[in-house]
Amino acid sequence: MQTAKNLFLSTRKSILRKTKEFIITFRMEKELTKKGILRNYINAVEWATAYSELKKLQKYISKKIRRL
Repeated sequence: MQTAKNLFLSTRKSILRKTKEFIITFRMEKELTKKGILRNYINAVEWATAYSELKKLQKYISKKIRRL
């Protein structure tokens, strides 16, 4: 379920999101192997971390440039 939430859904908590999460998870388990699901989860987490680090770097660089 974590993979479905990370890849396809918002972080907003609601009954509708939980229902969608269940449906997506069911379909993923039907279509993919456990190894495939794990690979997708790891890739999603790595991209999210990289994006977060990029945003921090951009913020840091823009502060340094403003000081010049």
